Amino acid sequence: ADFSAGTPDSNTSVVQLGDGDVLLRATEGSEFPGTALPTGWATGIWNTGGTVTVGSGQLTVNGARASVNALYGVGRSVEFVATFDATEGAQHVGFGVDFNNPPWAMFSTLSGGALYARTANGTTSADTVLPGSWLGAPHRFRIDWNTSSVVYRIDGTQVASHAIAIAASLRPVVSDYAA
Repeated sequence: ADFSAGTPDSNTSVVQLGDGDVLLRATEGSEFPGTALPTGWATGIWNTGGTVTVGSGQLTVNGARASVNALYGVGRSVEFVATFDATEGAQHVGFGVDFNNPPWAMFSTLSGGALYARTANGTTSADTVLPGSWLGAPHRFRIDWNTSSVVYRIDGTQVASHAIAIAASLRPVVSDYAA
């Protein structure tokens, strides 16, 4: 409420992250208000029983994926708060088309039990296991997709960097394969 008392210009937005934040306006951004995906988002079901739900400001995928419809070129960042499950593999959040095939730049549980920074452009790939306790609790994740590299951060600290160029257009995607 305090941040909304001012007059944000066209380059800022007031969002409800924790106690509230003033941020640079995002190209795409959602706090997932209400009970439906915002306009400009789509879903896909991976497995029988898969669901995408929105509620209490959270997006939950289970055996499904949700993504922004628009595709974007290099020079973008995606930042999000997420909880990855410690016991389940094939959970991914980051840049991709649909995560069926590369290219992608994502945080991933890969086969389960650990969190990875994964980058692939269809020719070159890197999967870096991220030491630390990143599973089972919410953290702030950020992926900076640059011309010749992808940089990964958790809670403001750089945890990986891959010198891999991705020239294709990508979109933010959230996915959990197992229902």
